[in-house]
Amino acid sequence: MHRRDLGIGAAVVVAAVLMVTAGFEIGSRARARQSASSSGAPAAAPASTVAGTDATSGTDAGSGAPVPGRSTTGTGGPGGPGSAGPTVGAPVPASGRLLAAPPVRARVVARSGGLACAQLQVRVTGLVPTACGRASLAPSGRPVVWVSGRAPGSRALGLQVWSPTGSGTWERSLAATEPRAGRTWAAIRVATPALSAGGRTLLAQFRSQGPGALLAYDLVGFPGGGPPAVVAHRDHLAHGTVRVTVTATGTAVLDDYAARSEAVGEPPGGAASGRLVHTRIGLVAGAFRYLAHDRVSTPGP
Repeated sequence: MHRRDLGIGAAVVVAAVLMVTAGFEIGSRARARQSASSSGAPAAAPASTVAGTDATSGTDAGSGAPVPGRSTTGTGGPGGPGSAGPTVGAPVPASGRLLAAPPVRARVVARSGGLACAQLQVRVTGLVPTACGRASLAPSGRPVVWVSGRAPGSRALGLQVWSPTGSGTWERSLAATEPRAGRTWAAIRVATPALSAGGRTLLAQFRSQGPGALLAYDLVGFPGGGPPAVVAHRDHLAHGTVRVTVTATGTAVLDDYAARSEAVGEPPGGAASGRLVHTRIGLVAGAFRYLAHDRVSTPGP
């Protein structure tokens, strides 16, 4: 009889411990759900329709061993490695930009009517041209001519932006060259969407080789008091794409999508299968700013 009483007492103690443990786990899960719901991503911008860009072109990659890793597309600003992603309303930084002022600013005398793509051949640019175009960039509305191609010896991909300097001469103001020829970038694509009333913006996209096919892009403007300059930069967009979107208010913005954002440590496919990391960028108060950062369903073609 004494042994049976001890067994009943032990069972009561075990049951009490199990009840306390279960209550603690339920409370912890509830607190976690409440914390997650209160720190959700910003809502997407209003519904919009996709508008195509006016001057998109690209160059195909040559053969070569892929180069994995983040270094192939530069480093970002807000949303860079170790951060929690871009802050809605904050300016998009230009840090990590790929286009930069070249060590030697070569010059050429333009023909009547301005610099023509026919003048930007290998003897002037050092590139065998594969694509070329002209646009007037915001905010000054001054013209630039861009050319992309490959270096004849190394086969390295490159992109150059030329601008007028006065007296009929133009100079190479910005340039980007593949860090490791044939082993870093898969393609360079250029578009000039109208993102401002003051003119267009040059959108230079650089697709990396290797796992994730990382995308980086520079946005180039042309201020009134200086040469063309990179005003914003995005990178580390795995299988990324960039779209020009016209919102319900008639404003043109950029939407980029990635299977994951290496910069913020997203798992492949975002939070759930079939969802992408989406970031919207627009020109507000004279600067490109983050307008939204969220996860969306896979967009159409």
